[in-house]
Amino acid sequence: METILFLQQLSSPWLDRLAVAVTALGAEEFYTLALPLLFWLGPPAFAVRVAGVLLASGWLQDTLKLAIDSPRPDDALRLAYRGVDLGPAFPSGHALVALTFWGYLAARLKDRRLTAAAAILVVLVALSRVYLGVHWPVDVLGGLALGAAVLAGALGMEPLLGRWQAELRRPALAALVLGGSALLALASPGAAGVRSAGAAGGAIAGYLLFRQLAPAYVPGGRPHRLLARVLLGLAVLLALRAGLAALLPDAAAAHYLRYLLMGVWLALGPNLLIEGKAPAALQPAAAAEPVAGGQDG
Repeated sequence: METILFLQQLSSPWLDRLAVAVTALGAEEFYTLALPLLFWLGPPAFAVRVAGVLLASGWLQDTLKLAIDSPRPDDALRLAYRGVDLGPAFPSGHALVALTFWGYLAARLKDRRLTAAAAILVVLVALSRVYLGVHWPVDVLGGLALGAAVLAGALGMEPLLGRWQAELRRPALAALVLGGSALLALASPGAAGVRSAGAAGGAIAGYLLFRQLAPAYVPGGRPHRLLARVLLGLAVLLALRAGLAALLPDAAAAHYLRYLLMGVWLALGPNLLIEGKAPAALQPAAAAEPVAGGQDG
């Protein structure tokens, strides 16, 4: 409590608004927008790795929160979100996911300015949770420690996962991914973990199918095509989210299926439909020539 009160000595209307804006950069809504943009505007091979790290972090924080079920600070200490049920406290999901997401981008893109910006952003997101009075310091420190562990594990496992992708046929690998995500969903005690497992399984399986259908895909394209890809992608993604929620029952299996299909569309749909040239699998035989260096790895 002393740390929260110490930070809140700096409180002012503009600083409170700034802290709410900063903390939003660690929220689920931010990543819900950032992840599709990575898939549709950049190399899908990179985006799918980011998706795996991000969604694994989401599954872990939801599972631990519900298992530990520790209380948050009282409403009297909050500068924002008063009267809002934010769920269990430990670990801070904002701190955990921010470190894994921004840390992974910094580790893989290897740009010093990005690394510095990512470090500052993670620290600010973590501080904002304590400053706003929605987390105890131990929640944030625990989230950062778990995020560092997830990040280290993800970076360490990439060579092994790369060998699996090279050695296994894509249908077998997709079946393995879907089976693993289903097991994670079954092991999750909460709806958020089920959603993360479904979205991760769908995104990775969708990416593998996309590589099968469009092996010569080249990221990027003209601005109007990129804009069309984003608009189409978001429209269908939102339609799937709302439409399937209305059609399917409110049950764990239905939540898993809904986010699985959303993940498949995320990795497969817009890039396959609007990519500047017909997917190789759909081209006429005479035109289906390989593009040198065209694969995105």
